Amino acid sequence: MTNIIDILGNYRRLRAALRGESSDALVEYKEKLEALIEEVKAEEAERLEEEQERLAKIEEIKALMAENNISESDLGVIAAAPKTKRAPRPAKYKFTLADGSEATWTGQGRTPKALKAELDAGRSLEEFLI
Repeated sequence: MTNIIDILGNYRRLRAALRGESSDALVEYKEKLEALIEEVKAEEAERLEEEQERLAKIEEIKALMAENNISESDLGVIAAAPKTKRAPRPAKYKFTLADGSEATWTGQGRTPKALKAELDAGRSLEEFLI
């Protein structure tokens, strides 16, 4: 599907793809695209209307709550705590690169190439533990 989007988004590629098509076929394609555009516009308008209705209801509820002196805590609503980023994992293995510098690896994900070469040469992973 990405190929179609790439072609439609680039005039030269579109012209090359449609070269040799009759004008009747091009008009038919144009009509189908226009119908699709109208469908998408209607769906977007419907989504926008639903979102506006939702926001209006939220404002209505907030007004009722303020009118009756009700807070979110009275309802037992707990604000979602922002997600905190997990701390990076500590390095578990230390090894030497081909240029002589040292590198570390947490033990997760792909094995670094330099470490894999050492393991393939017969050394054990335990030898590299920090």
